[in-house]
Amino acid sequence: VKLETMHGDSLRGLKQLKLLAMSENQLTELSAAMLRHLPLLEQLLLGGKRSEDGTRLISAGNFITELGAIFGHNEQLQVIDFSSNWLRKIHPGTFAGLKKLRWLSLGSNKLTTIPAGAFQGLE
Repeated sequence: VKLETMHGDSLRGLKQLKLLAMSENQLTELSAAMLRHLPLLEQLLLGGKRSEDGTRLISAGNFITELGAIFGHNEQLQVIDFSSNWLRKIHPGTFAGLKKLRWLSLGSNKLTTIPAGAFQGLE
C-alpha cells in the first residue's frame, strides 16, 4: 500500500524531525500546511532512486506535479530531492528563504521550463 494523501496536520508533533523520506509513494501534492510543523527539517526526500551507475530507475518518486512557496517554515532545509516525480511547474519564489539549501534534485521530471525567480533568494 502506498501513501496517496496527507492532511495538513499529519506531521504535527514532529517539531524535532530533521529528515523526512517519503519516496516510493503516490503523493500528488505537498503543501505548506504539511511542512509548517517541521521547523528543524534539514532533508526532504520525495524522489526516486537510481542504480549506482545512474542508468536505471530503481524506484519512482511520487506524483507531485507542481511546486509553489511551501517552504516558509523550513529555513533549515539543506537537501531537497524531488527527482522522478511528475513536476511540470515550479512557481517563482518556491525556494525563497532557504539560505542553507546545498543540494537540490529535480531530475527525471516533466519540466520544460523553469521560470525566472524560481531560485530567487538562494545564496
